[in-house]
Amino acid sequence: MQVLNLSGKSIVVIGGTTGLGFSAARCFVRGGARVVVVGRDPDHASAARKSLGRAARVLMGNAMDPATATQAIGLAVEEFGRLDGLLSRRRRQRTCLGRRPFA
Repeated sequence: MQVLNLSGKSIVVIGGTTGLGFSAARCFVRGGARVVVVGRDPDHASAARKSLGRAARVLMGNAMDPATATQAIGLAVEEFGRLDGLLSRRRRQRTCLGRRPFA
């Protein structure tokens, strides 16, 4: 399977400690990106941190709170010097972005 070349990219994944969000974060890291994953469960966050390794930072937070998105973006810029993408993958459709992605 061909891996995307994401070398030098920085991506925030909201809902990135489990499920599809975690799988996406893992693919981004395999492609060379550095990621900030956001989740609420401490056990899942710890497992994600361990699995994703040094290319990842984990932020505990509620995706329904706009301050969480601000913190995640700030962390990406602070740690990696830039932000190239944001993926919101969480169970409920409504996020801190304030609208449903599919109407």
